[in-house]
Amino acid sequence: MDKRGLSGVVTTLLIVLITVMAVFILASVMVPWVQNTLDNQKGCFNIRGELKFNEAKSCYNISDGGNINSTKINIVFGKSNLSEIILWLDINGDYKMYRLKRGSTCCNSDTPPVTIVNTTGGTVMGMGKQGSEMYYIIKDKVVKRVKVAPVVEGKDCTDIIEDMELERCEG
Repeated sequence: MDKRGLSGVVTTLLIVLITVMAVFILASVMVPWVQNTLDNQKGCFNIRGELKFNEAKSCYNISDGGNINSTKINIVFGKSNLSEIILWLDINGDYKMYRLKRGSTCCNSDTPPVTIVNTTGGTVMGMGKQGSEMYYIIKDKVVKRVKVAPVVEGKDCTDIIEDMELERCEG
């Protein structure tokens, strides 16, 4: 009895066919996933660099008696018209998160008790307007590090966080 296997040509064609099918199946899953991921990040990507700290105008004060005075943070808003920002304050090694919205007073109800005021001592009116800079003064707390991220179309853009370490105010 003559036993024959598949010829080399048929074997090669089957391997090529299986490889093409595997690539097609993988592409049919990966392409929609990548497009969806890019669409979700598009809004955040377009505003990269539109929210920055002014380090020269940001610092913390501690009085000579050891009583904590305040922390001053200056944020520069770019040309994007943001409706909300997220501000993280490092208070004694523990980050507290604040959501500052345009046209509303600070802050969300689940925020830890920290008083954030403007330069005239009034309650913060959320966040600055596009093309402006805004001072945030945190009373009775030393904040040595601060982070900020924009919110675009209801999505937290935490992949483009600005981060700043604060120094003690001079004078």
